[in-house]
Amino acid sequence: MVAATVVRGVAMMMAAMAVTACLLPATREQRHAQDAIGAVPGVASVLVGCNDNYSAASDLCAMVTMRDGLSLHFVDVGYRSFGTTASSVRVAEAGGRAPYVVSCRAGGPAMVSTVADFHRGGAFGHHLTPALVDLPEAIRRHRDLAIQLQYWPECPQYWEGEGSDGTRHRYCAHAAGTPPLPPPVDPACSGTSARQSLDNAK
Repeated sequence: MVAATVVRGVAMMMAAMAVTACLLPATREQRHAQDAIGAVPGVASVLVGCNDNYSAASDLCAMVTMRDGLSLHFVDVGYRSFGTTASSVRVAEAGGRAPYVVSCRAGGPAMVSTVADFHRGGAFGHHLTPALVDLPEAIRRHRDLAIQLQYWPECPQYWEGEGSDGTRHRYCAHAAGTPPLPPPVDPACSGTSARQSLDNAK
């Protein structure tokens, strides 16, 4: 009986250690994101949380409120969101507007996304001049992001464009927190595959 209790105790301790080992990298990434965003001039408040899992895989989300009252929502936030090596600035909301993007390569399936990547290497990076380098710069230029989404057509109306990699995009914007009326899928796409990037980014 005592031996069984000891074994159970050891097993529980080992499981707790394993969970802690998994959480530590994500905790560090979350703190780094919180501190880096909070240090941007003009930020009134920031809340960094997790999307669909608690991992160190740059899949955090950040809700930012500026001192001028404008709110921003970013997803896929992590180490890769900061500095000259940043690879994405994925915007889910800016100034009360949310993007809606249907993309595909010719003959490929349509991908639906509720975020828009405004990083200099992203699908919509060319919409901003100068191009965005990382997330802190996007926050400093929050008015530019809000203007972009205000300028996008109201869904289901849309604009259409093609990236340098041949990916075609139909994109529009709608009031954040309300379901959009989606634009029609490009006939060049073979079908529709939903990728709702915000489902777990609360």
